Amino acid sequence: MSKLSLSNLIIVVVCILLHAGCENGQDDIEPIQGDLYLNEFMARNDSIMTDESGDYDDWVELYNSTDTVISLAGYYLTDDLADPTKFLFPDDIAIAGKQYLLIWCDRDTADGFLHADFKLSAAGEELGLSNPNGHIVDSIVFPEQSTDVSYGRYPDAGSSWFYFGDCDSCVTAECISNCLEQSTPTPGWSNIF
Repeated sequence: MSKLSLSNLIIVVVCILLHAGCENGQDDIEPIQGDLYLNEFMARNDSIMTDESGDYDDWVELYNSTDTVISLAGYYLTDDLADPTKFLFPDDIAIAGKQYLLIWCDRDTADGFLHADFKLSAAGEELGLSNPNGHIVDSIVFPEQSTDVSYGRYPDAGSSWFYFGDCDSCVTAECISNCLEQSTPTPGWSNIF
């Protein structure tokens, strides 16, 4: 029986504590999936919904899948997974159980406290939500987006992503094949059709 080095012992203990699948002494800890989800977003909003200034801006919807209130104090939203702390949620923001929160991604932070200091790229990019410990709790790398067609989970908090909107507006084959007919974007509401 060989002896474990101190570093391998620490990795084993961390793996046991986090219930992570570590193999051969490697630390393969996956992002922590929590009870908050990136549930739907729109990266090219021309006519679906305006913010309080009357602008058609990009938006992201979060969903709390639990029955209890979750505070967003210390949570971050980002469009760059290598920089997970781009937009810090105000301490007094929370999402009630089974409810939604809409964040405008418009670089207009003067418009209100739920206006992120970045925009989403309709050409495709990353989106991530991290907790106060700095762990990514939900993320997606998304492809090119179509005008006024949102991309969201169906059902809410589910593992599959679909397009919601006028499927004839889809500009990519991926959008056409994964567009839910007779659906509409549902910012701040359940992803139903």
